[in-house]
Amino acid sequence: MGRCVIIMSLMMLLMSSRFTEGIWLNLPSTGTKCVSEEILNNVVVVADYVIIDEQGHASPTVSAKVTSPYGNNLYHKENVTHGQFAFTTTEIGNYVACFWVDGAY
Repeated sequence: MGRCVIIMSLMMLLMSSRFTEGIWLNLPSTGTKCVSEEILNNVVVVADYVIIDEQGHASPTVSAKVTSPYGNNLYHKENVTHGQFAFTTTEIGNYVACFWVDGAY
């Protein structure tokens, strides 16, 4: 069984400074992988992600969901191999982005 990898570039704009971070996630064939970040209010968050297969097979599709500290859905996509989300924070706290493989892989 292959392994799916998510490469995500995350940029947060706070006032006039820029903070960019790259994340490499190994996504299990079953289950969910989440990343979280404590973010202040009024921060612009922009993220791009792409799914690759480490063994050179066709990339599987995944679902992605981003929620705010109070559980508000900020982004949700299904059956994608890449995507982008952006939002301005309205709550101080832990923002969570979760990914999972659609169907059997």
